[in-house]
Amino acid sequence: MGLFPAPVSIPGELERAGKIAQSALKLALDVVREGELYLEVAETIEKFILSQGAAPAFPVNISINDVAAHYSPSVDDPARIPPGSLVKVDVGVHVDGFIADAAISIAFDKRWENLVKAARDALASALQRV
Repeated sequence: MGLFPAPVSIPGELERAGKIAQSALKLALDVVREGELYLEVAETIEKFILSQGAAPAFPVNISINDVAAHYSPSVDDPARIPPGSLVKVDVGVHVDGFIADAAISIAFDKRWENLVKAARDALASALQRV
């Protein structure tokens, strides 16, 4: 049995925000590349969210290696995704007051693969309990 004793109704706006967030993370898999500017990645993802009739709930976060989360590039940020890095992309999508937040980890070196797998396994385990 999950945490909720009865089925939970999900508003259509929240479901739409979640689907857009999921699509934004799929886009991240295509645009996050070694050597790419953080700002280019963030702007590409934010433009996609806007093109779907939604809005970013917060600036796209791009965090590298030991930076766990919440780094957003500024407009003049010269930082590029380093070779061999572990990149975390966190997006928030806002649809009429309903927010979906989702993230993905992308490994550019085999040394990070066990960490990424552990995070995915932990998420899958948590979702089974809800």
